[in-house]
Amino acid sequence: MRTLFLNPNADPAITRVFRFGIAAAIDGREDYAVRLNAGAPRIIDSLADNELAARLMVRQLPVIGRDFDQMVVMSSLDTGFDVLRAASPIPVHGFTRSVLAWQGRRQAKLNPVFFGAELAPAYQGLFEASGWAGLVAQTRILPLSPLQACAAPETALDAAAEICRELQSVNDCPCFIVGAVGITLSEALAHRGYNVLQPIPAMLGALDLAP
Repeated sequence: MRTLFLNPNADPAITRVFRFGIAAAIDGREDYAVRLNAGAPRIIDSLADNELAARLMVRQLPVIGRDFDQMVVMSSLDTGFDVLRAASPIPVHGFTRSVLAWQGRRQAKLNPVFFGAELAPAYQGLFEASGWAGLVAQTRILPLSPLQACAAPETALDAAAEICRELQSVNDCPCFIVGAVGITLSEALAHRGYNVLQPIPAMLGALDLAP
């Protein structure tokens, strides 16, 4: 089975993070490609960005989905998931939905950490729509948007560490830094000793693409 991991934004750096993370965790026998959404916003930083990226993916679906057996939308908001799933001739999976499914399979709660007040309701809506809202132990919001976190990674890391520290005093559930920007943060937080879910291995596990 050939899998397309599609980054809904157009940022090459985030696409490289996906590419390296998937290569490190995926079963070596799997056939796949990691691509970005040409013409989309560099970072999905608002609901308007999310809608634009979704429209572009749907418009380009006949081309981007060609020669693949399934597609994974690599976005914290599972950008365009419903319309892509309805229009696509191949199965479509959401990144965040897959991470939640993996955690649900393990019957383990988590602490979602969202980027920015504007996107928080959309994240929460996704958790409800996925059917996995019951996994949520505690929710927190980083005081930075995805674009701000990309521009100031050390500030974002310190803010995320403070939230993880506070949550670890409340429960023993892992933090889930929800977002493409959160992948690098999650690795750095784990190196600091925090209990943080690593989303790429979880996503691959849910799709049975990891050993």
